[in-house]
Amino acid sequence: NRFLDAFRGFLATVETDLDLERLAALLGRVVNACLNAPEPPGAWATQNSHKLMPAEDASALAKIDQLLDDLNAFRDDAHLAAFAPNEIKGHGWEMFSKLGRAEVTNAADMAEKMDFRGYDAADYAAALDDLVARDWVEADGDKFVLTPVGEEIREAAEVQTDRYFYLPWHALNLAETNELRTLLTDL
Repeated sequence: NRFLDAFRGFLATVETDLDLERLAALLGRVVNACLNAPEPPGAWATQNSHKLMPAEDASALAKIDQLLDDLNAFRDDAHLAAFAPNEIKGHGWEMFSKLGRAEVTNAADMAEKMDFRGYDAADYAAALDDLVARDWVEADGDKFVLTPVGEEIREAAEVQTDRYFYLPWHALNLAETNELRTLLTDL
């Protein structure tokens, strides 16, 4: 991928006094723990993301960039595992989440804002019908909002997502976690 190679080439030119090798090592330990996470949550998205890890001789910043992408992928793995017991399709859950954050208000709005996902307004309308049938969402004029039951379901999934996501961070001790936080903040 020429774009990725060019981007990583640019990252190699960035100069900083930060210990990027140390930052990469700490992140690498967390990502390694994510890659070996048991089911649930598993690590399907993380494993796919990690395939893009640059070569060993790449710059530390290029590795850090990929490791952060891997952590983002693991967050997706954790979130998918957290909502899986609800037996709802991914685009339905995404709509549910976006309704809960007031980022969308109806199926047409969702289709417009998320057109890159490949679902149209009819797909989102069917997902919305499912959410209404579950009593997770209700109409409020021409927009839809979460019901109290929906709020509870969403909050429980977010709490479980955090549990899954942060468990691999135990690969670091408290001092290393604080060091990682400082290095990331400084970066």
